Amino acid sequence: LTPHGNYYSIPKATGAGNSFICFYPNGDEQTEWVAGQIQYIFKQDNKVRFTLRCSVPHVIIGDKPDPFKLFWDRGFEAKMVTSAFSGDLEVVDYDWVVAHTARWELESFGIAVCLNLAVSS
Repeated sequence: LTPHGNYYSIPKATGAGNSFICFYPNGDEQTEWVAGQIQYIFKQDNKVRFTLRCSVPHVIIGDKPDPFKLFWDRGFEAKMVTSAFSGDLEVVDYDWVVAHTARWELESFGIAVCLNLAVSS
């Protein structure tokens, strides 16, 4: 966000930089965080907001959980998602953001792993 209230955008940027974040949907801290990539930052109604594309959840067939869920209670909150991002844009309030995420792409498998950097130890 510039001092004049303009927005910052990265859709055509060559590097992702610090654009990967995780947030609570609708600000509800009782739900699990969702990973996404910031596309725009803007100010509306005196609030800083982000427009982002959410990571598409990876659906594991059968009753097997995401293998990374086993480590959440040990301070390593990571989850598997697909390599793709949603085509839809979602507006997220600044207060809903949990942290930046690290994103490890495993493109040959069509998946990525997102790590919540706020709680990793």
